[in-house]
Amino acid sequence: MALAIALSPLPIIAATIVLATPKARANGTMFVVGWLAGLGLVGAAVLAIAGPEDPNTPSGATAEWVSWAKLMLGVLLAAVGVWQFARRSPAPADVEPSLPRWTGALERFTPVRSLGAGTTLAAASPKNLLLVAGGIGVIAGAGGSTPANAIAYSVFAAIGTLGVFVPLAIHLAAGDRSDELLARVKRWMARNSTIIMSLLCFVIGLVLIGAALRELA
Repeated sequence: MALAIALSPLPIIAATIVLATPKARANGTMFVVGWLAGLGLVGAAVLAIAGPEDPNTPSGATAEWVSWAKLMLGVLLAAVGVWQFARRSPAPADVEPSLPRWTGALERFTPVRSLGAGTTLAAASPKNLLLVAGGIGVIAGAGGSTPANAIAYSVFAAIGTLGVFVPLAIHLAAGDRSDELLARVKRWMARNSTIIMSLLCFVIGLVLIGAALRELA
């Protein structure tokens, strides 16, 4: 689930755009920090909604409500994947793929606004909310202590940040020589974004369904 967050095309596209600005290093770094902070906010929100109930029974087995939550999340994610794949409309190979209009504003962002953009993209994404909820369900179902769960979610969030961190790392390592590579990544992600997300949602949905059914059996 963390990898699905990391491979989300739109944040990666946004990261490549801020890395093409005059203050690329500062903007890119702040965007990554904002993304990580946004995932932290989403995790806190999911935990607040879930409440303090113990995810495990006295015998150490996963509580039934956790399994049902996984099952519902799995069905929802799989349905989202099928729906996205069914409504896809591939752009012709000779046509530049279109991007959301707001991405054009990223080219003029300052470091502070890049921080806000990263936070907003991570925290306001319904897909991230579903994936984080699934991840927290798995973490909570493992039966660890609160500190252990917090560490596990920190690792989850770090993995979910890899998608926007890797372009920054490439830029920091290669400088202006990375511009063409990052531009190709942006075009490829824009052209295939619907297929990528639909497959990720569908596969992760099936994984959650399978795990929930095993626990409920």
